[in-house]
Amino acid sequence: MPEPLTVSRHAMDRYRERVADLPDAEIFARLSGPTFELAAELGAPLVKLPTGHHAVLREETVVTILPADASVGSLDQFSRPRTLPPADTLEH
Repeated sequence: MPEPLTVSRHAMDRYRERVADLPDAEIFARLSGPTFELAAELGAPLVKLPTGHHAVLREETVVTILPADASVGSLDQFSRPRTLPPADTLEH
């Protein structure tokens, strides 16, 4: 079973600064839930928010919110190594 998703204090502060000045509980609700859990499970480094901002994930933690005008063309700084099973073990 995957680890529960967490939202860092830094991510909540950046959301408040860059997206909307909301109470912690509302920010947490907006930065968690099925979309974020699936992204973390799949190893996605980013989740695009409806506002155009991107939430950055590291493992099971939302770590920051990028400005809406931030370039995410190069994801090298967000990527993490992935381990895939050998090709001969995959079902066809």
